[in-house]
Amino acid sequence: MLLTECRYIADLTTPEERPTYLARLEAFLAAAYIFGPAIGGFLGEIKLSLPFIVAGVVAGITLVIVIFVLNESLDTSIMKKNRGVAHADVEREKTIKSEENCQDEMKKEKEAKTKKHSFNELFPLVIVRE
Repeated sequence: MLLTECRYIADLTTPEERPTYLARLEAFLAAAYIFGPAIGGFLGEIKLSLPFIVAGVVAGITLVIVIFVLNESLDTSIMKKNRGVAHADVEREKTIKSEENCQDEMKKEKEAKTKKHSFNELFPLVIVRE
């Protein structure tokens, strides 16, 4: 999850703002590591299953917020353009590789035609006495 959050921040901020927002994210994570077990312990004193119920409710609320409130970090036209470029690059690579393979095969055929073979190469099973 942290990787996704960092990429989202990187997509929406300028290079000058990025360290500030990434530091804020790290600060919230540190606070969660500190206060989370304390809150869970307090809730566990009330009822043993309450920390799990509260964690599930918080995760559900977060899911709803992410689905309905959080916008796409990249513009769809940029994404389509990047996909098209990537697809074109793959096709271009395939074409180049197939052309290189054809050229290599043609070179091998040409070398095979011009190469002079000895009798033993042409007829390896024939025993020749000298």
